[in-house]
Amino acid sequence: MAKIALAFASSHGSMLSAPLAEWSRWEEQDKRDRRFDYAGLLAQARPGLETEIAPEKKAERFAAVQESMARSRSLLGNVEADAYLVISNPHGTTGVNRPAATFGVYLSESASKLARTGDVSAPSSDRRTVVASEAVSVEADSDAYVTYPELSDHLASSLIADGFDLAVTYQSSPSAGIEGHEFTNVYGMFALDRAVPIIPFMISRYQPNQATP
Repeated sequence: MAKIALAFASSHGSMLSAPLAEWSRWEEQDKRDRRFDYAGLLAQARPGLETEIAPEKKAERFAAVQESMARSRSLLGNVEADAYLVISNPHGTTGVNRPAATFGVYLSESASKLARTGDVSAPSSDRRTVVASEAVSVEADSDAYVTYPELSDHLASSLIADGFDLAVTYQSSPSAGIEGHEFTNVYGMFALDRAVPIIPFMISRYQPNQATP
């Protein structure tokens, strides 16, 4: 079905694309982050750490990041890929009344050829209301990303055949559900062609449905 032309891994941390002057913003955010004890961790820091966060050291690291990003853009730009399979994690904890997939692939509501079975009874009035409201938001979406339904179908069916407990999410439009930067920021960060389709693949980094190595 497809040939892997290049496998590429990268952080998508904000500092990769932020100007050096903005790096201090994340330092201040860390100090206020309630998930950990910043003062306690700072007290345990190894001796000499202050030299690693000195302004000249930050400038050196910023230059190294920019050089590496430029090489990455050049590498990816020379591949001439027919599609981008983007493996990333949806951000944030899962809200109530919503499933959380360990592994998941997005399928097209209108173009997926995989057979779907289950209750086919008439939808309730509540369901019709939800569908109608979704249709309005889809029509208003002018920043759609191109997807590749055939390859998404192939991934879903072959991974299930290989023994993965896979979840699927049906998209009402090409970009529905993937507007978040966790999947689409590759276009801007690496100067990729927006006309090349994207296949978003979910992998959870959060407990309790966090995949083991």
